[in-house]
Amino acid sequence: MFKKTLKKIKNDSPEKTKKEIEGSIDHLDSGILSGWAANMNTNAPIDIAVYSGGVLLGSGKANIFRDDLLKNDIHQGYHGFKVNLDQDLMIEGAKLEVKTLVDSTLINTKPYLIPKLNQIFKVFIGNVVGNRLDFTIESDKPIGNKTLVFSSESEVFTEKEVNINGLRCEEYIYLPAELLDNQTHLIEVGMKGCARILGVLNVQLKPILTPWEYLKESYKQPRAVQC
Repeated sequence: MFKKTLKKIKNDSPEKTKKEIEGSIDHLDSGILSGWAANMNTNAPIDIAVYSGGVLLGSGKANIFRDDLLKNDIHQGYHGFKVNLDQDLMIEGAKLEVKTLVDSTLINTKPYLIPKLNQIFKVFIGNVVGNRLDFTIESDKPIGNKTLVFSSESEVFTEKEVNINGLRCEEYIYLPAELLDNQTHLIEVGMKGCARILGVLNVQLKPILTPWEYLKESYKQPRAVQC
């Protein structure tokens, strides 16, 4: 998709290129739309808005670095975007459009439709013990080979591939150390190829104590003493 768009840009006349804002919609997973958008006449990042049938679904700034943009001479490469969309307003099969936020100029992208799924998925997040998070995935049809995506604050921290012929699967992942900070985190579970988030958990993640830290903490707790 990117190469075809780039080819079109290079084939345009210099005068026409100056007036165009180019871009691409790459994919929509777990409510996050990814792609790139750039004013070909300036290196400054642009603010964008995402619409479907005239309904505003989300907005953001196209300022994320992408190596493929740099290699293909799209300025310095800082024109990628990841925009959280309002999932309550999304309609499967509907067309998405990306426009500039300031004046609603339509950005030149190939047509993109919100993906449709032919089966229903649900993810139930269970206990967190140490840095292990247990979860269950269910579907109305055989689950098959799927890749689950786990994120916090819209940042993906791990993926988990499952491959099962049944309708239900119990699995687990290990949480990264940076999330175990005694703060409350919103854990979101999505699936590659699925437009919507499948499950969420708002949980306080406690640090794992080293033996010395555990020994210090144990003195603060009441203990049973046999006499």
